Amino acid sequence: MKIQEAVKAYNTLSKANVKKMTLDGKMKVVRSVKVLKTVAQEFQEFSDLTQEKLKGEKHEHYTDVDIRLNSGDSSVDKSEVADTRCYFRKYNTEFFKCVHQEELRDVEVKVGKLTKKEFDDLLASNDFDAGTIADLSEILQ
Repeated sequence: MKIQEAVKAYNTLSKANVKKMTLDGKMKVVRSVKVLKTVAQEFQEFSDLTQEKLKGEKHEHYTDVDIRLNSGDSSVDKSEVADTRCYFRKYNTEFFKCVHQEELRDVEVKVGKLTKKEFDDLLASNDFDAGTIADLSEILQ
């Protein structure tokens, strides 16, 4: 399973209603959420660490310039504006590239497989869109 799939499943299942499910089905969902939560937390830690490590030595300076620009400060030098935009364009590009590579990495995740009835009960308890149903079906069945 790709990390992005695990994170998406965690976000969906952690908010899912299980009231129409049997106790056994509920327990499978709870155990799956627990396993998926680990992947989601590790991905968040990776994202936070990447964000921090990619900061250049002038990151604080460019952040201050950006704040001044966003607050309407017209005294910012035009070359500073250009440098700031260039810095953040490069920073954001590198950050999103790193995060995207990590999202596409495969991880082994053992989630509890639901029976057809348990899956149908999960769907009956929630108002998932078709894409979410298809994604959950691949993971949980």
